[in-house]
Amino acid sequence: MPSKSSARPQAEIAASAPARANNAAAGMGAASQSGSGIRSYDFSRMTQSEMQGVARELGQSGKIDLHQSLRLMLTPVIPMGEVGPNGAYRLPSSEQANAFYNQPVNYFQKLRDQLAFMENSGQASDPISGYAGLKNTLSVLQEMQGKTSGVNITA
Repeated sequence: MPSKSSARPQAEIAASAPARANNAAAGMGAASQSGSGIRSYDFSRMTQSEMQGVARELGQSGKIDLHQSLRLMLTPVIPMGEVGPNGAYRLPSSEQANAFYNQPVNYFQKLRDQLAFMENSGQASDPISGYAGLKNTLSVLQEMQGKTSGVNITA
């Protein structure tokens, strides 16, 4: 059973999760918006919150499969918490969690790093490693980079 000190942050993180998910699902998957209200994909500076919506859209459209979609959503390292006083585990605060989900990530570089790791560790030729799917995901993102992702008609 969690201690009283860890129950509060758990509730705060749980309470903020729907807002992050709603932002991503509402088409917030574009990191770049011009003054005209036209949003375009920028995978070199996209937040994890934004990527969750984009990955979901790509999976639903069939451009990537479910495994690739999940991999995109989980690409950045998720903060697991910290050691507090007397060695007690503390979850990230809601502010820390929100900062993480809203910090820009270069998904191109993250995917290239994952591919390089797989190549250097001999996994590239293993058909079950996910290497081919990861290459496909990178290719799809490169193809979509800079394309219109939405238009704000009130801008």
